[in-house]
Amino acid sequence: MRDQPGLTATSDSELPVPSWRQRLNYDLENQTVVAGKQRFTSTETASVTGSRRFRTLASLLLGVTWVAQGQFRSADPASAGMSAQRLSNAIHLLETETSSGRVLAASLLVARDQRIGLHKGFGRLAPAPDARATMPDTIFLLASITKPVTACALMLLVERGLVSLDDPVSHYLPEFKGEDRKNTRVRDLLAHTSGLPDMLPENTELRRAHAPLSEFVRRAMTTRLLFPPRTDFRYQSMGILLAAEIVERVSGKRLRDFLKQEIFDPLGMRRSALGMGAFTIQDTAWCQTSPGSSAADLERFGANSPYWRDMGHPWAACTPRLLTSPSCSRLSSTAVPTAVTACSAPPL
Repeated sequence: MRDQPGLTATSDSELPVPSWRQRLNYDLENQTVVAGKQRFTSTETASVTGSRRFRTLASLLLGVTWVAQGQFRSADPASAGMSAQRLSNAIHLLETETSSGRVLAASLLVARDQRIGLHKGFGRLAPAPDARATMPDTIFLLASITKPVTACALMLLVERGLVSLDDPVSHYLPEFKGEDRKNTRVRDLLAHTSGLPDMLPENTELRRAHAPLSEFVRRAMTTRLLFPPRTDFRYQSMGILLAAEIVERVSGKRLRDFLKQEIFDPLGMRRSALGMGAFTIQDTAWCQTSPGSSAADLERFGANSPYWRDMGHPWAACTPRLLTSPSCSRLSSTAVPTAVTACSAPPL
């Protein structure tokens, strides 16, 4: 699903995967887990010290399956059973795409059996000719992969006995009422079965007016349900928004602070944040926009605007760093995903 500024989300299945991504997948297959179909992907390794929930979180953020003690290191690709020719093909594809301007910035990491065969940045951070080069550990906008991070925050409260997935949402959010809302359970917000829409009908108008996140929350409480709870499945960012609201009310903290204190800091994720954190937009990769985007809207509330970047919306606002070699020493796995990061956004 797409949830970029000013556009009603549409299914990713409706969006063709660029041919360069298909070729990149081919060249990297059998070398590691490939995440090339993700339009917005960014990962940062996590320190894992025995906590089950932290191991689960690391798997979510990295797309990794097995976690164990160990250390990643740079190595000759052949020593990890990788094809140097296929890695070279992958480098050539990304260099070609970034040189042409079709892709502005990309970072790629390929690892296998705790050995890093390729870790490289491509292109530049912004459209300006003098923009800085993309680095292997450049920070990218995470977009909708923020959703499982928000879900982890709620599940920490479930683990602590402060929230029950089977409670009605109205138990925590009394304003959530009308229609079939009394039957909506907390788990429905996470499972996309609540009946809430992906985006509010007035989504564009709210963004154009620089409405605060609290206004999105207020309207999501009473917006029309698309179907009675648990009778259908529909991808819905507004359900994640209300899950985040439950986290804030139960914990007494802003979600961005809760994530920093309860997840990012304990896991050693010093360069990840909901919103901008301590970073500036210039520290991160620019999100490319599609032809036909309104220049005025892009400047006011587009994916690179200060308003949208630091709003901290819990469905698409994390800015983590790509997995980097120094931090790999804190996590081991039999396979690390290929992290192909490239930002793009549909028309406003």
